[in-house]
Amino acid sequence: MLTIAELKKASDLLYGRKFSFTVDGNAFLCTMIILDCFDPAFTYNEHAHSFYEFHYILNGKGKVGINGIEYPLDAGDFYLTGKGVPHWQTSDAIHPMEEMCLRIQPHSSTIKDSKIIQILDSRHSPAKDDGSLLDIFYSIFGEALYEKPFSEDMICLNISRFVYCFSRFFNKVSLEKLEYSKDPDMVRMNLINTYIYDHLESKLTCDEIAEQVFLCKRQLTRIMLKYTGTSPHQYIKLLRLEKAFSLIKNTSLPLKEIAPITGFSNKFHLSTAIKKQYAVTPKEIRNHKTKDSLN
Repeated sequence: MLTIAELKKASDLLYGRKFSFTVDGNAFLCTMIILDCFDPAFTYNEHAHSFYEFHYILNGKGKVGINGIEYPLDAGDFYLTGKGVPHWQTSDAIHPMEEMCLRIQPHSSTIKDSKIIQILDSRHSPAKDDGSLLDIFYSIFGEALYEKPFSEDMICLNISRFVYCFSRFFNKVSLEKLEYSKDPDMVRMNLINTYIYDHLESKLTCDEIAEQVFLCKRQLTRIMLKYTGTSPHQYIKLLRLEKAFSLIKNTSLPLKEIAPITGFSNKFHLSTAIKKQYAVTPKEIRNHKTKDSLN
């Protein structure tokens, strides 16, 4: 068990760091993991977030108001303040609260009506931990404090476990029905793919993609090579060509309109790239002579 001083030090080390993870096949980003030590009788006035925030009362007492309902808080209590949910907090004047807090937001690729989002949107009142959530919090803070350097992969895994355990606590969902990712690189590759697909019309660079998925350029290249077997530049080019091939084959859009939405400067550049990659012309593709039938 970590002391408050150790938790504060770990909190400082984690401050400002962001971690990507998945639960139930949906991608999330953890934007904050901190220890918040309240002053006696301190109050956070009513407010609402555009993200999900998990609160765990480690020590002390207080109250929280969620959606107009007031709840007492004691050590071992935990609760979630969801997106757009009005809430306030007040710490006890004699036994001020010490609270561990974890903030997450869904990635743009997350399915809005997925099981995990439904769970997060439906549970806000406090409950008493059976010890499992506290253990995960200690694992996260302990990793940050004692491992030099700490493993981002291990922290991502434990954040996934935390959200997963929170969901099971309230919904009694079986392991087969709700899963968390055990491969942080796969989580990151999913985020990379989503960003590339959403921005194929743009002049994508490794620096831009790396920044958007919270990686350095070296990590981006390593992960993409691991899962695609090729360089980021070649992979992006292949995705552009695959999308262009599909649009040529399955729509009546002219090449001059397909080119810009797939990242090619003009229809001539697109036509040349298609012929080089697939050994067929756009006209042949549109006439339903697919790659397989031409081989």
